[in-house]
Amino acid sequence: MRHFLRIQYTLFFFSTVALLTFNPVFASQNLAPIGLSSLSGFDVEFAPIQKTEFINGQSLIGEVNFKPGVNYTVLFAFDVQQVRYLYPNGSMVEKGATIASVEGSDVHHFLDAYQSAKDMLAIAKSHYDINQQHLKNKIIRSSEWVEITKSYFEAKLNFEHMQHQMAFLNIDDSENVTLVSPKTGILKLTNESGNRVMGDTAFDIIDASSIRVKIKVPLSFTNTLAHFKLSQHCSLNIESYDSIADKYHQIVWATPSSNECQLHWGKPSKSHR
Repeated sequence: MRHFLRIQYTLFFFSTVALLTFNPVFASQNLAPIGLSSLSGFDVEFAPIQKTEFINGQSLIGEVNFKPGVNYTVLFAFDVQQVRYLYPNGSMVEKGATIASVEGSDVHHFLDAYQSAKDMLAIAKSHYDINQQHLKNKIIRSSEWVEITKSYFEAKLNFEHMQHQMAFLNIDDSENVTLVSPKTGILKLTNESGNRVMGDTAFDIIDASSIRVKIKVPLSFTNTLAHFKLSQHCSLNIESYDSIADKYHQIVWATPSSNECQLHWGKPSKSHR
């Protein structure tokens, strides 16, 4: 036992001496820099700095579309059983162009209602004019005049409403009814296979100058965007941003720099930021 303890003491002594003579180098210590002159076999070259106006970024997919609210909507003035559109979706149409023919039993009911509203306005207007003179002569009471005035303006408002709907219709001598375009622009059909009842959308007209490219970009890119490059001859200038983000992305609306872009509405376009 005494011999075993003597051996352990001897090993401990030599281990302590070895640790004291070892000089460790820690990562926190500052090492002396090595000069380039002391190195051999290295060539150092510096490239001149050149200014660039565009750095290619991530490829993004854009949709040729229009901002909400700029479309001019034409509604069905009555229930329709059949519609025959005369232009394909996305066509450029002129103001007054015949867009579609419509058929249905309610078509003739609407025409009768329009004529009835016209006749009622004529009667109410005549009654209004006669009693206006009676009011000046104090022949009728004020309460009677109020009712006459109310009936006249109700008939006038009802006829003007139907007259506004008639502005989108064209009726021939055989009472065939067609829908006409109120403006020049791009035709957008939104109800080809849906319901065709009174108040539903018959078609939209989009002003060609309202066409924009809708691009969804990551939020981290919005502060570094300059413009989008669609091709060598076409770039897209940023017009506005949507303030509402969706899944860490933001909608950017861009306009083409020239007519050479030849964008087609609804067609996806690949651009570089």
